[in-house]
Amino acid sequence: MAPPNNVVVITDILNEIDDSLALLYLGSLHQTNTISLLSVFTCDLNPAVRAAEASRILVDLLNISDVPVVSGDHPLAANQLVSLALTHNANLTVVVIGELSLLNDACLLNPAAMQGVHTYGFQGTATLDNKNDNNVVPSFDSFNFSRNKPAALSTFQILQSTSPTPTFCFCGKWAAYRIKLRKDDFGKIENPLVRDSLLDCVYRGMQHFRLANPVKFYSIYRDIPLHLRSTDSSDFRWAHEHPLSDLCCPYDPLLCAMLFPPNPPLSSSLKSTLLKITNTKSHYFLGNHPDQHGISDDSVDAVKAQIMNNICNGINNSATWWTKLRIPRKFPNRESPDCDWAAPAASISIIHSRLLHLNSPLLQKKVEVQVSDDNFHFGDQRKGPVVELTLADLFDLSESGNDHFLSYAKSNKQFYATQVELNGGNEIPKSLSIFKLLGLNSTISIEAVNLWFGYMQTHTNPHFDSKNNLLFVCCGKKTVHLQSPNNSDFKTNPIWSVHANHVVEAASTSTSASASPSTIITLEAGEFLFIPEGWFHAVDSVPNTMAINVFFDDDQSMDRLCAENPQLLSFYSKCAMAHNLKRQKEEQNAFAIFSTHCLPQTF
Repeated sequence: MAPPNNVVVITDILNEIDDSLALLYLGSLHQTNTISLLSVFTCDLNPAVRAAEASRILVDLLNISDVPVVSGDHPLAANQLVSLALTHNANLTVVVIGELSLLNDACLLNPAAMQGVHTYGFQGTATLDNKNDNNVVPSFDSFNFSRNKPAALSTFQILQSTSPTPTFCFCGKWAAYRIKLRKDDFGKIENPLVRDSLLDCVYRGMQHFRLANPVKFYSIYRDIPLHLRSTDSSDFRWAHEHPLSDLCCPYDPLLCAMLFPPNPPLSSSLKSTLLKITNTKSHYFLGNHPDQHGISDDSVDAVKAQIMNNICNGINNSATWWTKLRIPRKFPNRESPDCDWAAPAASISIIHSRLLHLNSPLLQKKVEVQVSDDNFHFGDQRKGPVVELTLADLFDLSESGNDHFLSYAKSNKQFYATQVELNGGNEIPKSLSIFKLLGLNSTISIEAVNLWFGYMQTHTNPHFDSKNNLLFVCCGKKTVHLQSPNNSDFKTNPIWSVHANHVVEAASTSTSASASPSTIITLEAGEFLFIPEGWFHAVDSVPNTMAINVFFDDDQSMDRLCAENPQLLSFYSKCAMAHNLKRQKEEQNAFAIFSTHCLPQTF
């Protein structure tokens, strides 16, 4: 079986992991030019726009944004599917991993075009109608076919009303049941954010199953203790506090592997049954019956490994996807693979001792430290004095407390080292996962890596940043109050302010980002938070908190952000003017050098 490598996918992707994995599988083949993924169509009896958004995230994840994603809700979706069929006809494979409404619409719109497609792949089982020329009939014990039975029957009737018929490939549940995906199978995904998000997708699907049919769920996962069997839809302790064995079955990825085996090929392991019914009908069935599952005992591990290796390799070779979401996102504790100075620590003393052990020049780095009476920091240096200290002084102050000379010299004053730029060498903890994550994406430009250290409780007033921000807590705890940039409650400082990105003082009487409801996220040591560009945030820190943040740029449109959120305009205007002045000065310097060394001198 060698179907054409021009591929269209119809998927009901949303919360089901197998749809996501199938799209990742095909996308990774598109990365390597094994196939040409022409388009992704979403379908769902619910609004398909959400499914389209999910598909776009995965397309972005694989850095294959050239693949268009079309929502099945679009009035011209069926027309676009027909257009692709007319263009590629016998050189086209249509992979259907969702219900058949959209495909049926296309068949009704132009039967001849859809009959001319070479191969259709369906996730589901089918039978043969002996009384009707052995035509294929979809089995309604298959989820995708049962969701819209009239559409399924109509689709197969139209596709088989011509000769020769297209080739049908069915991958049924009995093959998928042979392969159980476990948490360890996702371990080769180097990007922990993607890995955790895919696992979250698994857990959401299992949560729906658990609450909808608890008797069946607990008969499968009978080892889950009673105290974790709550009926709360937001309670995922059963997943996180109990080691689950089997998570899911790869229904849709298995169909994709059946159609397009990875390298090395799976053809020797996947024993699909070829039914050459007549000279004009050739169809393939895998897992169509419990006794015809098509996967032998000695090939189960090989099939699973090759599918997951293909998916993991595609992800590992791709861009960092989570910046595309444009919403804040917290990621859980990370263990540093090496003994890095900034690895999560229970106390400031531990970080201090690591730096001493490394003989790090960071300790003698002179930094400007904000001094405050009330622990409240506006980010505007005019609001309070600034002193110059070394980080070693701050460590000593933190560890010595009231016995330190600074405590006597600055009675009741609070010291906060803000935005201490780290410049490489031992200063930047390269082994931390946050830096590995950013390094995965060549389209990301790291603008600055900063250290934040307060030995007493500190507060930072609401503000936004002109760069994407990844905040990592090394020690202590931070509570971040977040508001979307479209919040109209805010009025930022005027353009001539030192910090035009901070809200005016009258609006900064509390650490809450706004009077409007805000998202509050608490970060412990080892956790980090992605704060998209333009999002307002206020930060509270407990005593002896140290954090690192990374400011980075990507392809976010500043014009669009300002058009949608005019309160950001003053700060961006200031940034633009500063950039232009800097560029003008560089050009003047360049011309001065050129005129000195290259132009004839007049005496």
